[in-house]
Amino acid sequence: MNIAYGIGFICGLIFVVAAAFIIRKLIFRKKAVYDERQKIEQGKACKAGFYFLLAYCLCFGFADNIFDFRFTQLPIMFGGALISVMIYAVYCIWKEAYFPINQSSIKWIVLLIAIGGINIFVAVMNRSVNMESSIINGMCAAMILIISVISLIKLLIVRRSCHEESET
Repeated sequence: MNIAYGIGFICGLIFVVAAAFIIRKLIFRKKAVYDERQKIEQGKACKAGFYFLLAYCLCFGFADNIFDFRFTQLPIMFGGALISVMIYAVYCIWKEAYFPINQSSIKWIVLLIAIGGINIFVAVMNRSVNMESSIINGMCAAMILIISVISLIKLLIVRRSCHEESET
């Protein structure tokens, strides 16, 4: 690793930490509060994601031994971890346990879309420099944007059902 890359990495890390701190202080002032039902559903979602990851690693391990894949394993294993995180998130979103009860879900969805967009930008910028890094950033962007879309769909479903209940 050359010095310019290391300095760029450290500057990027400092920027991300500073941006996260500023976003936390300005947008999400209240501490996240979850009720008992949400915590129970989060536990179930965590279990589902964990069991998927175990099965994924087991299947990939057998497949790698049998077929001897010719490409790097990092994106494949990272993909399994991303899918398990996505299982957790989607389960929690559908059970209405993903967003805190005392914070606006719109703020979180906008933040997720912004992070997904940043990951797409980084993936495109890295494709000529480091293809493996570009693939991993693209997978992160896909996961975050899928979670964002599912969150928006669930938000629309909840709002529609609330609107229909208020009419009757």
